[in-house]
Amino acid sequence: MSASALHSALLGRQRGGNRLTLLSCDRTTATLDEQAVSTVVTSARRGGEVVVCDLPRHQNESSRAVLDRADLTVVVVPAEVRACAAARQVVTQLLDKTAHAMVLVRGPAPGGLRADDVAKAVGLPLLSVMKSEPRLAGSLEGGRPPDRSRGPLAAAAAVAFGALCGVDDAR
Repeated sequence: MSASALHSALLGRQRGGNRLTLLSCDRTTATLDEQAVSTVVTSARRGGEVVVCDLPRHQNESSRAVLDRADLTVVVVPAEVRACAAARQVVTQLLDKTAHAMVLVRGPAPGGLRADDVAKAVGLPLLSVMKSEPRLAGSLEGGRPPDRSRGPLAAAAAVAFGALCGVDDAR
């Protein structure tokens, strides 16, 4: 599949000179076809696109196909002790599947847990800390991308993009 065919087939939203294109499945789909996922990710990357995939906690063949192609894997972890323990289990499973993984700590930290402690507990280097994003939940519930070009989410995305650009062996 060519990148241009993929791009024109997907829904998107234009803002300035940038376009955000989205491909999603419904929540009832148990698994996606591994070959289809591989084709879409490879095609978009070949076209020079930055591809962001929101993967489930429990890996399956299609999520492993994404991880095999990932230049950067970001594990988002709330600044809570229980979340650290759960994230550590996820990280243990994915470390042999991805070349470069980091943790993004999502605040607030109700118990005062520091971001570097979260990173240490999870076993990954700290990418960044993200405060709560006002109105993010409402946007997502309404099926809309966040409407702020500045704020905690935009800043965290910029840090992740910078880390991605700094990956030595980007494929």
